[in-house]
Amino acid sequence: LVDAWIWTIDAKRGLFASDVRYYGPAAKLRPQLSPGEPEDPPDSDPVDQIVAHKLWLGFLIDRFEVVRHNSMEQLLLFGRLLQRSTNLDWCFTHHPAAAGTFFTLMLLGMKFCSCQRQGNTHKLIRGLQLLEDRIYRTSLGWFSRQPEWYDVNIPNFGQSEAQSVSIFAQFLSNERSDFRESGSKGRAHENGNLTDEIDQYHPVWGEMEKYSVGKEKRKQLLLILCQHESDRLDVWAQPISPKDRDSPYSRLKVSSSKWTEHAKTAFSVDPRIAISLASRFPTNIAVKSEVTQLVQAHLVDLRTIVEALPYFVTPKTVEENSALLQQLLHWDACSITQALVLLTPAYKGHPRVMAYVLRDLESYP
Repeated sequence: LVDAWIWTIDAKRGLFASDVRYYGPAAKLRPQLSPGEPEDPPDSDPVDQIVAHKLWLGFLIDRFEVVRHNSMEQLLLFGRLLQRSTNLDWCFTHHPAAAGTFFTLMLLGMKFCSCQRQGNTHKLIRGLQLLEDRIYRTSLGWFSRQPEWYDVNIPNFGQSEAQSVSIFAQFLSNERSDFRESGSKGRAHENGNLTDEIDQYHPVWGEMEKYSVGKEKRKQLLLILCQHESDRLDVWAQPISPKDRDSPYSRLKVSSSKWTEHAKTAFSVDPRIAISLASRFPTNIAVKSEVTQLVQAHLVDLRTIVEALPYFVTPKTVEENSALLQQLLHWDACSITQALVLLTPAYKGHPRVMAYVLRDLESYP
């Protein structure tokens, strides 16, 4: 079964169909919204394959609960499956109908790490710590795209998706990751000053100053994003449900400084996550302001991220004839809808903006 699972990763099937660019109503639009050659619709419904992975995961989680205490051989196979699934190169589909399946896999990974941490696995502590970090990074990677909607003609599918994300968020909230306290610190001398090594450079997160502080920040960011995704999917599935939707999180007061910190954390992991954070909380001035500053300070590194365009091409930068607009010469093509926005009177027909729009429209077949 593990070999078959890994085959679906290599073959890019179902949950791992990372090469599918368009799905749902957007895939049927002509002309399409994004630049490049039009793509034919897939031969089979990708949702069917995603549901197959969802059923498969249900069996794997049940099996894990059976073998977690008495079968090291099968636990090693689970470890192999999770290591392969959380490769640092993104291998998952961003299909909006895959959210529940994706976070069910991440839940299996977190349960595996929790189980191994409680066992007598001192020699494996470094590997488990890295696996947990890969699960965190992969989970955050789901939020590197703008939130989308998708209708599926499967009874209660929407509620199931929201519940799967919520269960992952609850597990994450209750989980105490004590690798540092129980493992790394006590054996630093055995591993060549392991704590210092991780604090300087991490194979998952790269350059960092304080591992434990950074991990807590990433955990809180992931919790906020998962709670928002769960609430969003729940409202989409049951828009007129009479039940009280106010979760403990939605009543939580988060200060502006905390939102600013979340934006910085998201940007340090992947600038796309910070941009997605701003789109998920469009009325949050602190997030939008911080993301704008971060984007404008790192424009040269963001030329391939078209979603960053509205954060430096604004009526204000056009009015000031800002030097930031010089980056449009190197910027990737945006969507047709975004190009049409740049043709509105607010942008005053600025030569650099108009040149970008014309180049952008020429990229469409």
